[in-house]
Amino acid sequence: MSFKCYLDCDGVLADFIGGVCKKFGVLESEVYAASRPRPLPVDLTLLVGIPTGQIWQELDADFWANLDVYPWAQRLVREVDSMFNGNVVLCTSPGYLSLENGAAAALVGKERWIMKNFPQFQKRYVFTYDKQYIASPWHVLIDDQDQNCKKFIDAGGFGIVFPQRWNSRYQHLERNTDVDSVLSVVLSDAEFFATSIIPS
Repeated sequence: MSFKCYLDCDGVLADFIGGVCKKFGVLESEVYAASRPRPLPVDLTLLVGIPTGQIWQELDADFWANLDVYPWAQRLVREVDSMFNGNVVLCTSPGYLSLENGAAAALVGKERWIMKNFPQFQKRYVFTYDKQYIASPWHVLIDDQDQNCKKFIDAGGFGIVFPQRWNSRYQHLERNTDVDSVLSVVLSDAEFFATSIIPS
């Protein structure tokens, strides 16, 4: 039996924070300022200075559909999909059900985003707010949130933290500006699982 990889979208493939900054007129240079302690806060209120509830309330389907793709995203998808022999599934959260623009807007917008940028995954994606529910001893999650990876591991799976300025691997991104350097640590981890065989 071989491992299956679940690949997060926001913060790994899609520039969610950049999209929020554009929508609300916040300068990314201020959000990512070197003077701010690292890792940066995960909480959106602390990160961009706008109440989290207000942000989520205003994120409509067009917002999600038009998020920029990170410069490393296409290569990451291509190499991970090859490593795992096509056993890769995009795994992303639909947001909050209770808000006017909540999950309904995110579901529609993210489906459009996938079809526009990664159409090869039109039948290989899953929406789930809590990713640990799909954890298993043969599932690997690549995610930009430390907590998501920890929960996935605690539930019996394996987690790979994708370097971002708001997680424990921020130094890999801060030290390197080229795509190859940013990806090298993640692809090395992914290769370990991709080349491992689980006894049946």
